[in-house]
Amino acid sequence: MDRKQIITILFYLSGVANIVGMLVFSQGFTSKRFLREYPAVFGVEGCIGVMLWGLAYIACARSFVHVPWICAVFTIEKLFYVGTWFHYMDENFDVIGILMHYDRLAGAFFIFYGLNDLFFAIVFAYAFVYARGYKAEPPKTKAE
Repeated sequence: MDRKQIITILFYLSGVANIVGMLVFSQGFTSKRFLREYPAVFGVEGCIGVMLWGLAYIACARSFVHVPWICAVFTIEKLFYVGTWFHYMDENFDVIGILMHYDRLAGAFFIFYGLNDLFFAIVFAYAFVYARGYKAEPPKTKAE
């Protein structure tokens, strides 16, 4: 498996993580605790936005080498969420155990979402660098 294939798989994985992650951790948007914990970022509308970003990653997975600047946008978007996670942890670190007590899924999400986003920010940054240097192989002729 070459680098391009690995990056493509990671794009798909990031998209699935966003979509399935939002549905699982918010319990299908029914977890009041999850939705109220950080509503400015993860209210219903924010969760839907995260899922839409996931669809965008999936849509670009096979063509990322042709749209390097979209990879840069994805990197910035992921870094934005890393920043929100640092802000959340700074404000709520001392009470995260209470959230875990009442809603383990929500607690786990808020403990780890920034690390997940940091990983995929690195993936998208690498995809940007890779795509900027990518040279497609010329099409083969019948003689070859």
